[in-house]
Amino acid sequence: MNKVDDSFKQAFIAWENQAAEAWTGMLRNPDFLKQMWQSVETTMAQQRAMSQFWEQQMAAMNLPTHSKQNEIQAKLRRVEELVAALHEQVDGLLAGGANDDR
Repeated sequence: MNKVDDSFKQAFIAWENQAAEAWTGMLRNPDFLKQMWQSVETTMAQQRAMSQFWEQQMAAMNLPTHSKQNEIQAKLRRVEELVAALHEQVDGLLAGGANDDR
């Protein structure tokens, strides 16, 4: 490497170390962490309020809400399970009946 490349590399490494120290100091600062936590909590509260608002709007328009869709999907899964179990029982009965015919 030539001297320009070495100088640039050393300067970059020094900058990288300084940046890492600055970030580490900031991320360990209790005031910064408290502020970030409050920001996250505020954002989550806004998201919950927005979700609730849209659930109410969809329900008012008689459209399936997210929770209603989840409820319907769970019921459909249960019906599928019951049909599969019934199918197995019918197959068992048919198999048993086929053995009786012989």
